[in-house]
Amino acid sequence: MENPIQEDEIDLLALLQQLWGKRMWIVKVTALFVVLGVAVALFTPTKYKAETVFIPQVSESGGTASKLGGLASLAGINLGGASDGMSIPPSLYPNIASSIPYKLALLEENIQVEGTEQTLQAYLLVQPKSFFSGLFSRASEEEEQISSVVFQLTPDAENLVKQLGEIVSVSVNEKEGYVSLSVSWKDALISAQIAEAAKNLLQQQVIAYKLEKLNDNLTFTEAQYTTKQKEFEVIQDRLALFKDRNQNINSSRFQSQLQRIQAEYDIALSVVQELAKQLETAKLQVNRDTPIFTVIEPVIVPHEKDQPKRKLIVLIWAFLGGVLSCGWVLIEAPLKDIWIKINS
Repeated sequence: MENPIQEDEIDLLALLQQLWGKRMWIVKVTALFVVLGVAVALFTPTKYKAETVFIPQVSESGGTASKLGGLASLAGINLGGASDGMSIPPSLYPNIASSIPYKLALLEENIQVEGTEQTLQAYLLVQPKSFFSGLFSRASEEEEQISSVVFQLTPDAENLVKQLGEIVSVSVNEKEGYVSLSVSWKDALISAQIAEAAKNLLQQQVIAYKLEKLNDNLTFTEAQYTTKQKEFEVIQDRLALFKDRNQNINSSRFQSQLQRIQAEYDIALSVVQELAKQLETAKLQVNRDTPIFTVIEPVIVPHEKDQPKRKLIVLIWAFLGGVLSCGWVLIEAPLKDIWIKINS
């Protein structure tokens, strides 16, 4: 029962002796990897991370909404129990931030660069490109419009959209219910400005998605109310003019015409009054269902760099060099034996 244990111990000692015999070579290889790690750490660009955290306030059927509905009912306005808008869950915020329309809109946001205001797109276009991005970028700069609903980006715009995907990051803590937005960039002030613009744009788009149907309904109701109000005023003027012209006439024909005009007036008045109620209802629903965002952690200009972690990079390269050199020492002899057998 002791032989297997002794054989394992002998094998382990043999491996340790083999590594010890090649210790200088292992040290040299590890030192070479350390030098490479130092070079990588030094040439990796410095980046600053600006962050913001906010909580989207979801409207509820009770509470303030029910109180608002009670006040509206006093004026003869019925808000109803269900909302016409579609709720955008916070879990979809990262999808919105990664969409092409959002990134294109973010590129049009203005930032301050050395005292001058310019768009984010103009700022990123003048930034130095890496060797590989320039090597593999497409030479064609032509842009064709295929359809108004189809996005076709120029190579520069496509590169900027991809770059924004690496710069801006949105994450959601579904358990706690808050949204984190971070921007990593080589300039601290620019990173803070991009984070603030990205946060504001994200909230604006969430509000736009939420209120899209409600705003359409409000616009339609306003247009109908304006049209019917003008028609009512025309009938009102007709009724007043007819009465003024026939003040001393009390014939059956006069009464018949007066009743017809009065009926048109009553119908037009009831339509205008009903549309006025619907218009106020639509306005109250828009105000009630507009999402509210509570900012927990505002954007501040970072003073400490987030990347690169140079000590960690050097340690990783040193560990990698040590593992590869030790592995090569251990498999060198078996590989030579296999090579000899194959050639023989």
